[in-house]
Amino acid sequence: MVWKDAGGTVTDTQSFVYDPDGNLLSATNAAGTVTMGYDTDGRMTSRTDPSGVTLTFHYDGDGRATLVTDSLGATEATGYDAAGSLVAASLSTPSGSLAATLGYDGAGGLTSITRSAGAGGTATYARDDRGRVTSIAQTDGAGAVVEADTYGYDAGSRMTTSVVHATGTSGGFGTAYGYDATNQMTAAGPATYTYDANGNRTGPGVVIDPGNRIHSDGTWVYTYDAAGNTIAKSSASLGTEWDYTYDDANQMTSATETVDGVVITTDVFQYDAVGDRVSQVQTVSGVTLSTWYVTTGSAAWADVTAGVGTTWYLNGNGPDARLGRVDSAMGGATFWDLTDPLGSVLVVAYADGSVADQITYDPFGSVSGQTDVGKSGRMLYDGYEYDPATGLYHDGIRYLNPAEGRFTTQDPTGLGPDSNPYRYVGNGPKNGTDPTGKYADGPSAVPVPDDVKVWRQAYAQKETLDAERRALEQDQADFSKTNPGMIRSDSPEGEKLLDNLLVRHVAVKDAEKAIEDSIKAVSDSSLRYIIANGTATEKIVAQRERDKRDRLESEQWRREKPLRDAAALQELLESRRVERERPGKELTRIALGIIPYVGNLMSAYEVISGHTIFGDPLSKRERVVIGVFTVIPVFGRLLARLSPLLKTTARGSVILKELEEAVQLARVAKTAEEEAEAIARLSRLTKEAGAELEKIAAARTGGCFAAGTPLLTLTGSRPVERLQPGDYVLSQDEHDPNGSVDAKVIKEVFVRFGMIWWLTVAGQRIGTTAEHPFYVVGSGWRPAAELIPGDILGSHDRTQIVVEAIEPGEEWATVYNVHVADWHTYFVGCDEWGFSVWAHNNACDFVAELKKLFPEDRVPPRDGGLSNIWSRLNTESLSGKTILMQLYI
Repeated sequence: MVWKDAGGTVTDTQSFVYDPDGNLLSATNAAGTVTMGYDTDGRMTSRTDPSGVTLTFHYDGDGRATLVTDSLGATEATGYDAAGSLVAASLSTPSGSLAATLGYDGAGGLTSITRSAGAGGTATYARDDRGRVTSIAQTDGAGAVVEADTYGYDAGSRMTTSVVHATGTSGGFGTAYGYDATNQMTAAGPATYTYDANGNRTGPGVVIDPGNRIHSDGTWVYTYDAAGNTIAKSSASLGTEWDYTYDDANQMTSATETVDGVVITTDVFQYDAVGDRVSQVQTVSGVTLSTWYVTTGSAAWADVTAGVGTTWYLNGNGPDARLGRVDSAMGGATFWDLTDPLGSVLVVAYADGSVADQITYDPFGSVSGQTDVGKSGRMLYDGYEYDPATGLYHDGIRYLNPAEGRFTTQDPTGLGPDSNPYRYVGNGPKNGTDPTGKYADGPSAVPVPDDVKVWRQAYAQKETLDAERRALEQDQADFSKTNPGMIRSDSPEGEKLLDNLLVRHVAVKDAEKAIEDSIKAVSDSSLRYIIANGTATEKIVAQRERDKRDRLESEQWRREKPLRDAAALQELLESRRVERERPGKELTRIALGIIPYVGNLMSAYEVISGHTIFGDPLSKRERVVIGVFTVIPVFGRLLARLSPLLKTTARGSVILKELEEAVQLARVAKTAEEEAEAIARLSRLTKEAGAELEKIAAARTGGCFAAGTPLLTLTGSRPVERLQPGDYVLSQDEHDPNGSVDAKVIKEVFVRFGMIWWLTVAGQRIGTTAEHPFYVVGSGWRPAAELIPGDILGSHDRTQIVVEAIEPGEEWATVYNVHVADWHTYFVGCDEWGFSVWAHNNACDFVAELKKLFPEDRVPPRDGGLSNIWSRLNTESLSGKTILMQLYI
């Protein structure tokens, strides 16, 4: 891809390389090359940016990167609860370490952060009955309050009061906020704000053109290019001028300050071919610093500054949620970021939680007070990247000027709901953030797109929508014209986005709940917007095709922060007197139905349950039509894939035979009644097959050990996490407790996140997962959780090792297992212990068996269900129903 200016001069050249599945392997421009590697499920496993730093990613079964390492020697480990919320995060670097645990209420709201097991202090969040944060109390490691903040809201969830920087000896600083009818902030303490009809600030000397460009604010005069980028601002009274340049994507490439004709500050920025800012060279009064910015593709990872050192970041939930940093430039000092509800850093704390720096902002982010500038990092207001030399925040793909409360460039997507492409979060800065620079997130931040409002209302209101359905009948004919393709089914991007949307939430108890949760519980606001707004989708897809940025753009959109809960949005909509509601439920159902991937799974649910995904009843004829044309064809493949597993049990064999008969009857059915009977029988047998597979899977999957657990090898012992395919461990035939002990090769290694149980034998504590089997003499293989004191475990030298205790722990950690060839067992122990215990590799057998049924080279390139089973079995236990649901697709 070659970029040229109006005169034909080449300004940039970009090249992109993809694999056969559409994954971006490399992207190159003048800043350098970004290279990426992927696993069989299309998840990024490695990323090397132009700095030369390589990140390596390991995933759990839900596709979350739970272990990330870099080539500089740093490691980040994260853990999640069943709802997908981050509950543990740790960062280990050559210079220092940080670790935190997070707690949540039943609605998923953050309630606590514990730093370094309490040695770094705690944060306690109080929420009202609508989930809004009403107070945050921050303590140091000794329990003393170092920051206490309180917040108040009106009925529309707009923040009306805040008190920050209170401590045991100080009452803090209080501010009251006022708003106009469009949720724009009009007052913040003594400061007042006025706006024109399109949300531009007004005041003495302010000149605004019809394109929302401010040409003068009474102090500064602004100049713009044809794309609406701010290219200069000058002040005659201050004798100062700032000049800005931009690349072809309208990203700022330089900022230069001149005072009385003398250049004081220059900033030069570079961006890689996928749009991430990768470097900054800053010169202030003759002193130059060169910094590489290393990212995960969605969040800051590290800053590498030449001649100074490296700063690593520990992130919370979301790309702008900061927990702390480790700074090698300061001798490996570790700092915690204590933030407000929107992510603004109010206090930078030392490792023990005591105050290092206290920061105060005006509502739009200008720093109005700071106690020790040298202790703060570059992540400040709303978690954005601050440049004190220019006074700007780097916010996703744009720069925010806090002094003006607006961006220096227009919204690049052209898709935002705000009619003013410059203003920040609809001029409601205490009620939302803009983590990507594309659109605001928050209940009162900016008018929510109409289709997104209706999407949320479809779930908040379970009332009859007869009027809306009548309206739908009138505009259905226009729908296919104005929304061709929705998300193109032949687009790798569309396949992957929707695969993430459904598969991530599919591990539930039965088919009905799987589909319902997949649609209702998905948290990605951008995906909701894509599905609900077809016109916007076309533009998004076209833009990504032009830029050749499918993979990373999808990741960025996937990780953007979710909209607030439906109740808050409902009240917001009522406060704005929304008069026209589109037929959300039926529109959404049509939109989902035209996408083959989602349509098949949705249809399976609707046939089995007899209702649409929104709970509306289907007639018998509707169920038959959906079943014959969508559901029945998948059963042939389903049976062919699962028959070897079902045949392993007597009940499974019976179910399999009945399923084969039911499929045949469905294929030859000639009347609606015969079709309906066949579908009902298939539905019943499908559920029975799922239950049987669940039993098979439960008996044959799971089991791992904590890091540091030693396994016997040919040359002594080695920690389980250091073993690799090709290494040898001592093994014994799983079916012969009196057999010989010999060396067997490791075929695969497995890494996942699990709850640690503690098995105590001969005075040694072994960290394992509940389901990992050990050999009990006289009884056979038994899961760790079913062991009891007094059980005798087998050993490599026939020594009888007595179980002293087995205790469930409260610690989630990264755990490891290996797949041993032939005999499938190994011995846990070492010379220092003086003994070993005989353990089974367990889950690996089931993985190997399934891989024979679903070999990698037979999985269609876009068969998300099969490839996801394939990958997830390496990292977690899957229920039979989960397997069944994923094979529908």
